[in-house]
Amino acid sequence: MLTLVGVIDDARTAALCDTLRAYVEHEGDEVVVTCDARRAIACIGLIGALARLQLIAREHGNTILITGVRRELRFLIDLAGLADVLPVAESLRSGSGHL
Repeated sequence: MLTLVGVIDDARTAALCDTLRAYVEHEGDEVVVTCDARRAIACIGLIGALARLQLIAREHGNTILITGVRRELRFLIDLAGLADVLPVAESLRSGSGHL
């Protein structure tokens, strides 16, 4: 699980991408990597980071699943047109807060 906290800037995005890349290269194909966004600040930097993480995961035959999505982040994902690219845990869309 990747835990996203606070403002996700370019340096943090690069570190997250390196971590994910190392993980998926070790684990192989068909892995779902959970990205907990509960404590992240919803901003365009977070959207960019999530898109890059998904790209890395898909390049290795995997995917990410975003958990802890609050209304603001859901809005930004939709606004960016990435709802079909960035999967959000269903139970969190309905507000339960848990998988």
